[in-house]
Amino acid sequence: MQPCGPSAKTGLVVPLTENQGKPGPVIAIVGAGLSGTMVACQLLHSKGPCLEVLLIDRAGSFGQGLAYGTRDPNHLLNVSARAMSAWPNDPNHLVVWLEQNQAELAHLLPAGADASSYIPREIFGIYLQSILEHTAIQAAGQHRLRRIPAELSDLEAIEPGSPSAASRYRLQFSNGEPIVADRVVLAWGNSAIPLPLRDDPQQRHGWCADATADLDPEASVALLGTGLTMVDVVVSLRGKGHRGPIVALSRRGHLPNAHLSVSVAPIGAWLNPEQAPTTLLELWRLIRMRVALAEREGHDWRAVIDGLRPINQKLWQRLSLQERRRFLRHVAVLWDVHRHRVAPQLHEQLQQLINSGALEIIAGRLEAKQSRAKRLQLRIRRRGAASSEYLEVDRLITCTGIRLDYARSIQPLLQRLLQRQQLQADVLALGITTTPQGELVGGNGQVVPGVYTLGSPRRGELWESTAVPELRQQAQELANQILMSFHV
Repeated sequence: MQPCGPSAKTGLVVPLTENQGKPGPVIAIVGAGLSGTMVACQLLHSKGPCLEVLLIDRAGSFGQGLAYGTRDPNHLLNVSARAMSAWPNDPNHLVVWLEQNQAELAHLLPAGADASSYIPREIFGIYLQSILEHTAIQAAGQHRLRRIPAELSDLEAIEPGSPSAASRYRLQFSNGEPIVADRVVLAWGNSAIPLPLRDDPQQRHGWCADATADLDPEASVALLGTGLTMVDVVVSLRGKGHRGPIVALSRRGHLPNAHLSVSVAPIGAWLNPEQAPTTLLELWRLIRMRVALAEREGHDWRAVIDGLRPINQKLWQRLSLQERRRFLRHVAVLWDVHRHRVAPQLHEQLQQLINSGALEIIAGRLEAKQSRAKRLQLRIRRRGAASSEYLEVDRLITCTGIRLDYARSIQPLLQRLLQRQQLQADVLALGITTTPQGELVGGNGQVVPGVYTLGSPRRGELWESTAVPELRQQAQELANQILMSFHV
């Protein structure tokens, strides 16, 4: 099989023992979801100096993270398998891996699965675990991987650094001995700010494993948010045989759009980012005009949106802070429902539920909530309505995700890093401030040498930092940056 890196030939699951390579620079990666796992794999696959790579995860679920740790077969990838390779230089990697492991994955794969299939996210988690295991085995003798199930509680510089020389860092854990590392990668994804914990069984968060647990099949459920998390919760409920009414509420009531059942080729190079408008209004008008032209030419609007993908980061970076605020206030929701689409079969399932009355989508806002005996009373106001109305439900599930507002986080580690000026919250509450190379910028405006991040924490500078194609590219570039830093 060739699943785990260029020219690798290995099996599906091989137990990973800690590699006994020669000791060298120590790189600590905090977080073992997609981002952290692929930074580790890129480093282990390198031909440079001998490295000791520490992959640290508080849940001990190496290669999965929040997104791919689900065991619900109804939770599908939002992109077909052909676009989901974890290696940026090997676009067919996942498809080949699936073909070579059909027998082992038969109980999880849909019948007739191929490159166009939207596979369960659980399978993608297995894929990432397999890549990690095999890449580490291949690296044995040169690099060493240590997997550490622990929660980082503090990060302190123990040697003075300079713009050209990184500090070394002592990593403290909630349990266990401290570790000293030469470089640190904070691959937190969306998990840096913990999910709100509620003792109230009437209220849950859609990202929690117990979001739909302990519900009577006839219970009424309200979902706050109508995006991708809402889709996950609805299909989970229906997959468990839930028959009760479901109401989903968001300010505009927009549902994610669907991918077409037939692949659509992007319209490439239709906009030069260096000549693109730098105001949101002009840019939005230009996109709408190009969509209208594409439709007159017989193309789908998706081809226009997908054609922007290679330049989205440059377009975002050309916007001023004021224009970025306008985008977040007025356009982000519309952009997301067109840019981040769902599998056709999931969209069809939602439409069937809406048409049958089992699912109601309300455009409006939640004004208040109050517990009444064993039920929850919600006061809502529909968009454009002059007065409020009341709903009584058995459970309210929050499906709006987590705003990465580090400045307001009560997480002890983040508070310590902020107080020590090792970290600066992004002014738009989109993660943290970094250099173009991904190094942290502290509260005093100085670079925190040798400490990096990628993915969601960089959304302030790199708006598109949540999907696999962008994350795998960031992981490769960051690994290269770290390797280069040892030669300065």
